[in-house]
Amino acid sequence: MLVELTRVGKQYPLGDTQVCALKSVDLSIDRGEFIVLKGNSGSGKSTLLNLISALDDASQGEVRILGNNVRSLNEVQRAKLRLQTIGIVFQSFNLIPVLTALENVMYPLTLKGISNSEAKQRAQHALQQVGLSAQMQQRPVHLSGGQMQRVAIARALVTQPALILADEPTANLDSHTAETILTLMQQLNRQQDITFIIASHDEYVMTRASRVLTLKDGRITQDSQLTSSFSPSQLQTSV
Repeated sequence: MLVELTRVGKQYPLGDTQVCALKSVDLSIDRGEFIVLKGNSGSGKSTLLNLISALDDASQGEVRILGNNVRSLNEVQRAKLRLQTIGIVFQSFNLIPVLTALENVMYPLTLKGISNSEAKQRAQHALQQVGLSAQMQQRPVHLSGGQMQRVAIARALVTQPALILADEPTANLDSHTAETILTLMQQLNRQQDITFIIASHDEYVMTRASRVLTLKDGRITQDSQLTSSFSPSQLQTSV
């Protein structure tokens, strides 16, 4: 099992009160799934992603990633788990402003000890895949919101992780680019068995999912197994 949550709850302090973001969530995720988290703002989608990415701790219950109890890991071990296993596409991009698009995508590879020449080659390929061949040497300040989103997606993909978490990855993209990115994600899902967990309001994203989890008021209220409309012939599509 890739991800296991057992009776997970999460509360955040707000003044003198506690805001309950997740309530007793049980969830199991296998390798190779393509999951969309559906729900209104405040339903708990982003909190769930933060817990699965080991960026935050559950207030109650247990989160396991590849059998590792996240609560038992120190910060160094968590960072290593993310570096080796998890790619993250943040809603706010989290690009390093002083680095070019190419250098931002190379960064996690250099942290893994990959040589500069191989890291550059892999980062260039990832940026080409998301349609940014002409913007590789530009810094984030010179990129549009959609371009920054694509850099963030390339950075998450470049390490070929077992699990990719994405918070509204198509929110800043035009429909054509969004379709290209989703097709790329599903190619990686089908061909490399990479698991995707995507929080999204986009109905089109949900048509690509193999499983949709509906969240409301911090609970999973529906767990739907779907047949994706993605055609196997699209695996040959150049993106």
